[in-house]
Amino acid sequence: MDDMKKYSVPSLYKTCIRNIASNVTFFKHDKQYLKVLPAHMKNAVIRLVTKIYGGFQDDEILRLMLNSELDDLDLTICKVTDRLLEDLRYCKNLRNLVLPPLNNTDCTKETLCDLIPCLTRLESLHIKDSLIVDDHVVALIARHCKHLDLLNLEKCMAITDDAMLHLREMKLTKLSLAHTNISDTGIIHIENSELENHLEDFNVKYCNISCAGLNHLRWDKIKYIGFEVVDINSKETRSEAQKGTGLCWFHRDIVLA
Repeated sequence: MDDMKKYSVPSLYKTCIRNIASNVTFFKHDKQYLKVLPAHMKNAVIRLVTKIYGGFQDDEILRLMLNSELDDLDLTICKVTDRLLEDLRYCKNLRNLVLPPLNNTDCTKETLCDLIPCLTRLESLHIKDSLIVDDHVVALIARHCKHLDLLNLEKCMAITDDAMLHLREMKLTKLSLAHTNISDTGIIHIENSELENHLEDFNVKYCNISCAGLNHLRWDKIKYIGFEVVDINSKETRSEAQKGTGLCWFHRDIVLA
């Protein structure tokens, strides 16, 4: 009896889900089978494929399983196209969404902009290293995704200080703008704002940030911050001035000179 408890046999349901997930590409030519699966089974398969079985490299298969009950979707290792972004508009209950790097080849800025107004229930959004994410996209996120708690736009180099004017009224507790074109001016934009009152985790590493900008933050609220301080008065090049200044997340018990 003890041995049976220790080595419990997986349920038939879990076995079926794993079997479908591990062989999902074989159903491309039997689309009807995937279509008739109940929403909770589709979502279980999606989670396994995106987390364990190498992601969806054929957007058509994933599109067959998208449904209005899906609330968590990580597409980090999946192939994402305009067609897939268009179908995501029908997943109105999404609360967590992770997108892979988006370029202007497979995915256009226009399609992303059409999707964002449909994501009104999002609580966390990751769109990293994406050429099509700029200040206008940030403005749409701020306007339509009112429930966001976490926003990660790391390495979206088209983002500038103007983006902070849109983010200032959001109630984010976690925000990553590392490797973007945010400077001290952007930080000053969020002074005395909703964002400043809620922000606890803030990553602006590899941005053009100096101590002068950091001193505008609410250090009584910030718990963790990532940054590289740059001496903006230095005669050295930016890359040289940054050498040896990298810091990772740390607790707020730090006093800036």
